[in-house]
Amino acid sequence: MWQVADSYHRMGDRFEGQQVTALQRIVKDYPLSPHAEDARAQLEVMKRPIPAADEAAYARQKYELENRTKQGPLSHALGMFSGKPNFAPAAKSGAPQMEGLRPSIPASVPDAARGTNLGTNDVTITQPGAADKALDEGKEVRSPVAPGTPATADAPPAATTPAPEQAKPATPGAITPETTTEQTKMTPAQQKKAYQEQVKQMQHAAKVAQGERKKNESQQAEAVKAAKKKNKEKQDQEQKKQ
Repeated sequence: MWQVADSYHRMGDRFEGQQVTALQRIVKDYPLSPHAEDARAQLEVMKRPIPAADEAAYARQKYELENRTKQGPLSHALGMFSGKPNFAPAAKSGAPQMEGLRPSIPASVPDAARGTNLGTNDVTITQPGAADKALDEGKEVRSPVAPGTPATADAPPAATTPAPEQAKPATPGAITPETTTEQTKMTPAQQKKAYQEQVKQMQHAAKVAQGERKKNESQQAEAVKAAKKKNKEKQDQEQKKQ
């Protein structure tokens, strides 16, 4: 679960909701995990609600830690020659996993491309000409007519002026109609030089974005470290009072 939360963090701010859900599940369902404190500190830095640990999950993890078995030295040495898996670190409580693992769709895939319908084999029978009959007998609505004006077959359609499109800012190194027109007037040497300049601009933009991302990650790491230190001091004070 910690790897899932870390993968959402690396994919950017667009998956912050999935990252928060994974961190909250670590705190709630895995309270004795070594990553529970890190997940709690990250939620505190992100100013998201921190759920309370589930009592059943706490008791289950405590039982597993107290009843964990270790593999003997002889079994460890002969493990590579054994024909069965090692069940020493397996869970001693809880319901077994009865469903097989299935490949999941990555979170970076957009919702429009998550179609599960791979095709249908349904066969339908329709009467020939049924679709054209509704068009022939229906009301003519293809040519717009002003209210109060008799409809005629030769009436020209009303002219519509398209709305002016807003100019979008061009990205560094992007190919636009203007750049394409300019490149057609250039010599091969000039085109090569312009292409190299575009590549340099794109590399510079990627380098700047990577630097900003590393800076944000380092700031968040420092904030998480400070939150963990603060939580530990608070726990030590509570233990001293008890």
